[in-house]
Amino acid sequence: KEIIIDETQYKPLPFSSSEPISGCDYNGIEVRKGSVRSIAHYLNKSIADLPENILLLTKQIATTHGTPLLLTVDKRIIGIIHLRDRFRKGIMKQIEKFHADNIRTILITGDNSITAKYVAQKVGIEELHSEATPEKKLELVRTLQQQGYVVAMCGDGLNDALAIAQAVIGFTFEEEIYENTMI
Repeated sequence: KEIIIDETQYKPLPFSSSEPISGCDYNGIEVRKGSVRSIAHYLNKSIADLPENILLLTKQIATTHGTPLLLTVDKRIIGIIHLRDRFRKGIMKQIEKFHADNIRTILITGDNSITAKYVAQKVGIEELHSEATPEKKLELVRTLQQQGYVVAMCGDGLNDALAIAQAVIGFTFEEEIYENTMI
């Protein structure tokens, strides 16, 4: 059976890297997807107030290099999305080479602190900043520049664009690979 969507009833809520929640309203139904923090805020709760099983699953995802996203319908959590980026081939060797050449490496990411710590440890980066908005990434680049550093910034998305533009050396990757699974 063909489903026809009445576009006049559809109101999108696009994703914004500074407010990591997206979704739509359709015919009186609210659908949202976002980070654990943003969905907790949307539900007028603290993260600690979310159901224990949700917290357990999101922590399991985060400790294995994943980013947990919550899915809600009409302010009820109905699922968890496990978003996982793959490490780029050769990244660990490149980080080792940077360190051997006395180049300081910093991980600044919008990911949660558990995922960020896992990634940093896995690739050999000691300094990290997690849950960073595009504005915080830009602020870090500017702060490092004010301290006299020549800053290179590498990113893979629109949320990195401000910092990449501010850096003396800025670059991005052509292709990004994601694995999405529903729990």
